Amino acid sequence: MTSMELARRIHNTAQLSGEFVLRSGRTSTEYFDKYRFEADPVLLDAVAAAMVPLGRS
Repeated sequence: MTSMELARRIHNTAQLSGEFVLRSGRTSTEYFDKYRFEADPVLLDAVAAAMVPLGRS
């Protein structure tokens, strides 16, 4: 999976639209819920696999 495909899958899974009150008290019409992709084991595995090379310097 390319990084663009991975980004698209994360976006499709975790991006929510609506009216949200953030912790700061501000409101937003979009929200990124990381728990939604963390709950998808296949997607979480792809995220972890994409991160492995980032730890190698």
